[in-house]
Amino acid sequence: MEEVHTPAWVEGKGEPDPLTVLDERRTCDLNQVGRELATEHEAFGERMETARSTFEVQARSARREIDKKEWAEKHVDSCYPLARQICPHRSQAVRGISAPPYKFTRFNDLPLEIQLRIWSFAARTSEPQTFFFLSPGIKMSIPNSIPNLTHLAAYGHELRKFPILLHVCQKARAETLKVYTKLACPTPWSGKARSLEYVNTLYNNFYLGGDIWSEFKVLADLVMCIERPKTLKESVVRDLHRIRNIHNLTVDINIFGDVPLRLWTEFPRLEKLTIALYPFNVFLDRGLPVQLDPTSTNFLKPKRNSSHGRCATWITEYATAALQTIRKAHAPDWKMPTVDAVVRDTGNPYVDFRIKAADDYDDISDESEDEILGSDIEETEFERERRKEAEDAEKNWFSETQKRMAHTVSPAQVMELRRKYYSHRDDSLETVSRDGDLSSHVSDINVELMTSDIAY
Repeated sequence: MEEVHTPAWVEGKGEPDPLTVLDERRTCDLNQVGRELATEHEAFGERMETARSTFEVQARSARREIDKKEWAEKHVDSCYPLARQICPHRSQAVRGISAPPYKFTRFNDLPLEIQLRIWSFAARTSEPQTFFFLSPGIKMSIPNSIPNLTHLAAYGHELRKFPILLHVCQKARAETLKVYTKLACPTPWSGKARSLEYVNTLYNNFYLGGDIWSEFKVLADLVMCIERPKTLKESVVRDLHRIRNIHNLTVDINIFGDVPLRLWTEFPRLEKLTIALYPFNVFLDRGLPVQLDPTSTNFLKPKRNSSHGRCATWITEYATAALQTIRKAHAPDWKMPTVDAVVRDTGNPYVDFRIKAADDYDDISDESEDEILGSDIEETEFERERRKEAEDAEKNWFSETQKRMAHTVSPAQVMELRRKYYSHRDDSLETVSRDGDLSSHVSDINVELMTSDIAY
């Protein structure tokens, strides 16, 4: 309990002493001020504690935000370093503080081997495409207007992409010419019947088929080069020299069986020779050649133990052995290409069904069609008839194919070639008929780009 101070003049009930009253009042004021100061100090302490707690919470929150921002900046720096430079400095300033390829000024200081390697890689950036040789039996209609995108490649539009490396320097040109070769190609929009275009002969594929061999001027030139080389003009010999740069060639089985095997030794850089077969019913019923549009062709790789797969295996082994024999006899220095076989897709589902069916259900195992159909599962009458039909077609195919592998050009055929291509004609020209169809009766070597690549 707080002690109550009683003034002395009250106890004596006398007159108050002014000084005593003043001292006592002063003492009371000091006590009151002390109590107020103590209360204020406690309140200040509470406010400071609250402020400190609030500051700590805000500091932790700010630290988290800073850490998050720093992490985001580091992530952007690691993922988009060039963008981080462009944002604050703009592209013009970045060119001065970075070293992009177009800014590299010491290329000539690199070793020669590295320079040539770089130019070689730069010359091989285009996607592989498929070209085909033209014959009179393969008509290409020239449209009156610019075709849509799906037809651009079919009419030589992509051919006019000139290899820019040919104009960079001498070293780049030398490496580019190892990849590209000038070939005679039809160019409908240029107003010329024949034009030399740079074509990638290193890894593009070239298809020779869809007609009998004598309708292809390039084959006639190669045969005459073997039989009577003095018959050919200098321009034809020059074009044959260019066409020998082809590395990948697909040829119909009828052409392979008709022309001399020695003809393929005229391709010194040929790395892969693919023989295109036909479905059984097309091959046996209509005979070869089959007049099909080569621009819509597609090739299927049959399974090894299917009916068409056995045919492909046989023709591959036969062609390999035959080419080895020719190499030993006539061209010991010729590097023999790899031989493969595919089946031509005619585009008719009724004709192509057996090829695709055999290829589909044979994917899960190496069993042949006979093993699948002759398993414990009971065959239906339809399945037995189908198997018997497939067996007969396969036997007939082997019998007929062996007869067609003549590889001989008779003297009468040589004379016919001379009358057809080399009598009273200019071998260096190509004609375009008035109806707008492209014909190569008297062309040198004509190549046209296909819309779809060959599928193996």
